[in-house]
Formats: sequence, structure tokens, C-alpha cells
Amino acid sequence: MLSALERFRDGDFSVQIDINAQGESSVQNPTLSSIFGVFNQIAQQQSELVKELRGCNRATGDGRLSHRAKFSGKVAAGGWWDIIHQVNRVIDQVEFRTAETRRALELLARGDLSTELTLVDDRGVPLGGEYARMAQLINEISCKSDLIAWQVSKMAKEMAEGKLAAHIPWTSDLEGRWRMMAEDLNTMSKNMREQVACISETTSAIAQGNYSKQLPALNTFDGEMLALVNGINKMVERMRLIETKPMSPRSPHTDKVLAFEHSPMSPRSIRG
Repeated sequence: MLSALERFRDGDFSVQIDINAQGESSVQNPTLSSIFGVFNQIAQQQSELVKELRGCNRATGDGRLSHRAKFSGKVAAGGWWDIIHQVNRVIDQVEFRTAETRRALELLARGDLSTELTLVDDRGVPLGGEYARMAQLINEISCKSDLIAWQVSKMAKEMAEGKLAAHIPWTSDLEGRWRMMAEDLNTMSKNMREQVACISETTSAIAQGNYSKQLPALNTFDGEMLALVNGINKMVERMRLIETKPMSPRSPHTDKVLAFEHSPMSPRSIRG
């Protein structure tokens, strides 16, 4: 018996005491025989518990979070039941938080940026530790994505309406790629505003007969905008040449031809 207890102490739960091998002493002493039987039952239950917990560990490691520990021992009460219940409770929490996280990420992937994770468990108890930090982090991602998406949509709508002063005002509150994207959008808006202002100023001067102004070669001009600027500048140059070029005087012969064309006897007048 001492050897069995030592093995049990060292974690060998497969140990069993052979009551029949104990000789007449165990037969003649029912109490000793009962002790051996209880020990064997405890060792067997402990072995089954270890096996069940090992199965739970394997299942959760594989992502099968619906798996629960079950106790098949004769005495499924007291501390034995409490161990199983607490293990299953841990798995319940992991499954619930995983399902909630997956739901929130799926909604984010589909463009529903207003989704948020609850900060309580399935029993209404406030989250703590890593669960709370993970939920708060996902909620922060969702909130920032929603805010930036709304601001970009608003900015694009205003620019489409010609309100080129639109910009994202709180870039200093952002970090990383969020800030880079916001600053790039603001730069785009600023460049477009400057370009349109230059074109507007030059075309207004042309409309007033002032052909001395040309569009400056700003560094922000490129692509189609640069082609437009070059086209406007060429138009201004040609109009300036036309304006400064002296008109050739008409000869007497030209005046006679024009007078005849407008006389009642001209072929054009007769046809009319």
C-alpha cells in the first residue's frame, strides 16, 4: 500500500492495489479492504479526470470550442464535479469571447463599422484582464474606422460639390497609416484648391481681355492637370499674338468688291 501511495503522490494515477494479493489480512480486516477499494476508486477517478482534461486541451487547441469535459466516475459530486464545472466554465468564456470577436470582425469586413464588442460576459459580469483589453482594442479599431470613413465620405462629397476647402481637421489625433491617409487626403485637397485657384484667376483675366497672365508651373501640376495648364498657356500666347499683330490695310479694289457684294445688283442680293 505504501508503494501505491508513493506512486499516486508522484502522479501515477494508474496505480491500483490488488486486494486479493494482500493475503488473509485484508480478508479478515474489512476496514482495510474498504480502504484499498476507496484508494483504487480515487486513483481511477483521478486517471479519468486527467484523461478528460487532456481531451479538452486537445479540442480547444484544435479550435473545437464546443467540446466540454464530462465525468464518468461513480461519484460526480463535490470537488470532482467542481473541477469539471470550472474547466467547462473557462471553455465557455473562451467560446463566448471568440464568437463575439468573430462576429465583430465579420461585420467590420462587410463594412459595418458601427459594431462594438460588449464589455460584459454572457452572465452580465464586466470583463477584466486580457478579455477587456482585446474588446476595447477592437472597439477602438471600429470607432476609428467608422470616423475616418465618415470623414472621407463627407470630404469627397464636399469636393464633388466644389467645396475644395474640405479637409480632415484632426490628423494629430491619428497614428501610423491612419494619419498618413488623412494627411494625404488633406494634401490632395490643398493641391487641388491651389490649382483651381490659379486656373480661375488666369481664365478670369482672359475673360476681361488681359492676355498678359499665364498659369505658373506649380510643382503640384502633373498629368491631366498639367496638360490643361499647358493648353491654357498656349491659348493665352496665341491670343496675345493676335492682339498685338497689326491688321493689314484694305486696298481700294477690296473696298469696291465689298461695296458691290452689298449692292442691290449683286448676285447674292438677286438670289435673296
